[in-house]
Amino acid sequence: MENTRPHRRYHSYCLHTAAQQRLVQDLQAHIKHAAREVTIGGLVAKPIESIKSEVFLNRMKESNTLAILCLVSHELLTSKLSFTNFWEQLVVAHRCKRILVVPIVVDDCSRVGTPLERLALLDANQVPLAELSTTAYQSSLAKIARAVVELLRQQRDRRLQIDGDWEAAQEAHTAFAYEAFNAKHRWSKYAAMAKRRQVELEEEKLWKEAEAFGAVPKYVEYLKRIAAPKHQEVAVQKIIAIEQAPNLSEEAIQEMVNIGELFDFKRKAIDAQTKTQINDRFYQLLSQPLEQWVRDEAVVQSEVNYLHFQLHQECGPSELYTFYGIEKFAFHLADRLEGLKRKAAKRKADLISYLMLALLSLLLV
Repeated sequence: MENTRPHRRYHSYCLHTAAQQRLVQDLQAHIKHAAREVTIGGLVAKPIESIKSEVFLNRMKESNTLAILCLVSHELLTSKLSFTNFWEQLVVAHRCKRILVVPIVVDDCSRVGTPLERLALLDANQVPLAELSTTAYQSSLAKIARAVVELLRQQRDRRLQIDGDWEAAQEAHTAFAYEAFNAKHRWSKYAAMAKRRQVELEEEKLWKEAEAFGAVPKYVEYLKRIAAPKHQEVAVQKIIAIEQAPNLSEEAIQEMVNIGELFDFKRKAIDAQTKTQINDRFYQLLSQPLEQWVRDEAVVQSEVNYLHFQLHQECGPSELYTFYGIEKFAFHLADRLEGLKRKAAKRKADLISYLMLALLSLLLV
């Protein structure tokens, strides 16, 4: 007996012609007997005369269908479904491992030139069932049933693995988790949803970083990396507002709490007095705890800002002031930190050694 029961109820279909009703009943009985200790769900008989191609295929994709057993005969291959792409779509789904398609040859018909010829026959079905004696027929049917049950068990276990991985990805709910799921199960029914959520989370992360920095390079990076950004209009307006902003008054500079915005205004500042006032504001901000000058705590967890956080923890305000002041643009600092992070990871350096390397390399510029 199996110890693990599936979380979902699965089932399979058996496609047949009206004349094969007795054969379907025999096959169902043998599979039920062979599967008495294996939970694979039921086998639903489906006459091809009742199938509407697109409706059936869509239902199959949405439901927990494990397999399609096709009782292959001359009548089946010359039915109305042969004039559609029904068989082609079934074979494609099989080759992508979305569903298991098992041909069972009933009479001496040619599969050559049909999509079904790309599917391998079961070892117990190398001779068409119609050519066997009564005794051999029942023995062959029993062997076919056992082989089908084993294939269904493997398919069920694969589905359970996919469902479990999908639940884990949803629980983690990170871009990395969804990307890892798609790398492992790119043909699963969850693949499109995983990709959509991955893109949404990546966009959310980039937008939060852009808002936290409030700097032109970050807004530009957001617009470049996202194909259809939700905040495109807002990002463009903020870029224009920053680029067209006049010199700030001393009072306005003292009210600013965003490092990225200060970098942008320092870059555009013309008179030395304004630059001095901005440098003073840098020092004031960097002398405060991190949470007072980074708006969103979630942004601190992103890679670039996390490095800033560690620098703030390890270095004093004077060192940090010098560290930030030698860079003209916020994105230069971010790029350099990320580059140093990759090099440090290759050498397996610890975080403190890495931070000192970053600080020293920038101070020596």
